[in-house]
Amino acid sequence: MSNATEFIFSAGGFESEQEALELGQSLKNCLLVLGAKWRLGIDVGHDIASGTWADSLKQMMAEKFNLRLVDNVHGLCVIPDDLPSTAMTISASGVVDPKTSQDFGEEILSLLNQSPNLNQKDRLAFELYGSSHYEKSMRSKFLTLVLSIESLLELKDRQDDVQKLVDQLQQIVHDSEICKHEKNSIRGTLKWLRKESIGQGLKRLSDTFLSDKEYGGIPARKFLSHCYGVRSQLVHNGCHSDKTDLNILSSQLDCLVSDLLMRKIGLDEF
Repeated sequence: MSNATEFIFSAGGFESEQEALELGQSLKNCLLVLGAKWRLGIDVGHDIASGTWADSLKQMMAEKFNLRLVDNVHGLCVIPDDLPSTAMTISASGVVDPKTSQDFGEEILSLLNQSPNLNQKDRLAFELYGSSHYEKSMRSKFLTLVLSIESLLELKDRQDDVQKLVDQLQQIVHDSEICKHEKNSIRGTLKWLRKESIGQGLKRLSDTFLSDKEYGGIPARKFLSHCYGVRSQLVHNGCHSDKTDLNILSSQLDCLVSDLLMRKIGLDEF
């Protein structure tokens, strides 16, 4: 198993297609969570066929050999079990990690029993975290890790006095003599001021889930703020002025994201 890069999970005997879909989706969630726990990338796919058999060939195999040819789907695929099926399907691929097959099987079963419930934002964050391990560029890896955290944010409204100030600014723009296009653009930007900034949201997120953690000897709140500053420099300048090695910073940020994701879904003790 230590040399494997692709895995196939199969199950049968379901009462309905919906029941099979629900278990399959639960398994995909468990794989994403396990990837975050073990700090490795597991690509569970997007349930899309990457290769298909011709309909004529499918029909011939069914008639002559009593076999169902299944398209090559990377992800979850539910098929009828009235005929034996054959295919080269891939349900997940993982980065090699020194875990035993017994560890892997036991942890998947444990997660399935706990049935982690991931909402859309959680799932996106886990997917981005997993994807970061496939990035060949260190800058891309770092930015993907930051984006994984950002995807969890739910920015809160600012206080009433700030809301009133934004209203006043909106009115000033409305009454100005600039062209309509510019007015709409500026007023659209001002709407974002009704919410806390991303930096404030990140600090609140770290205070909620990582208040007891340090990364690189720095409290999580300060470390995350520093990483977001580096992220801004990379996005806007293509490079960062920080003296920290981006490889080291990415490694530390990887640990933070893993801890954050597990605590966010209440499985940090798993």
